[in-house]
Amino acid sequence: MTAAAGVLVAGVTAAVVLPLLNGPPQDDGPRPAASSPSVPPVPDASESAERSRVVRSGDIDGTEWSVTLTFHPSVPDGFPSADTSVGDTAGRDADGGSGGGSRPEDLSLLCQRVFIGGVQVDHQAGRWAGCSVVDGEADSAHGAGLHSLSEKGLSGTRIFVGNPASGTVTARLTLDGGAVRTARVVTLPGTSYRAFALPVADGETIASVDTFDGRGNRLTHETYWD
Repeated sequence: MTAAAGVLVAGVTAAVVLPLLNGPPQDDGPRPAASSPSVPPVPDASESAERSRVVRSGDIDGTEWSVTLTFHPSVPDGFPSADTSVGDTAGRDADGGSGGGSRPEDLSLLCQRVFIGGVQVDHQAGRWAGCSVVDGEADSAHGAGLHSLSEKGLSGTRIFVGNPASGTVTARLTLDGGAVRTARVVTLPGTSYRAFALPVADGETIASVDTFDGRGNRLTHETYWD
């Protein structure tokens, strides 16, 4: 996901009618039933509806926090049109730059919202803070960020949120001093979008963040989040 204030980021249907048969009906069998027009297929509710899931929530420093992923199958009407671009050169956040990548036929919206003490991180950016334009349910949205209500996310209660690659099952955050916190990766149903969240208290310093597959094999090792 792209950086914003208080966030450090690494990285048809046709009717069918049967023709009439010539001649009288045969006496040795029932008359064929009348054919009715075909019924338009009903979209799968899971594919057409907005989906949302809490990645994780908890309490640290006496402060409640939570992280939520929400997927909109199509970009809502109220989303700024200037931000409906995707791709490596696009501004993927509603509060971040102007686009520049190719524009696919079917645009969707992925929102990752972090709350600390009941306040959304980067709420100053407006209704769509934390939202990015994506190309459908299986777009790539990898990255990580350290989220805080303070400038640049360097102090106060912080939440580390990662969006790992497929096959990642768990994450481990190690603090200077040796304390370890772990979290499972959560996937938003019906999509390829996944995340994990780990809290960091005021005054704590991150030594490393590691991710693992289902067999415990380490996939990534990062040491630059101090």
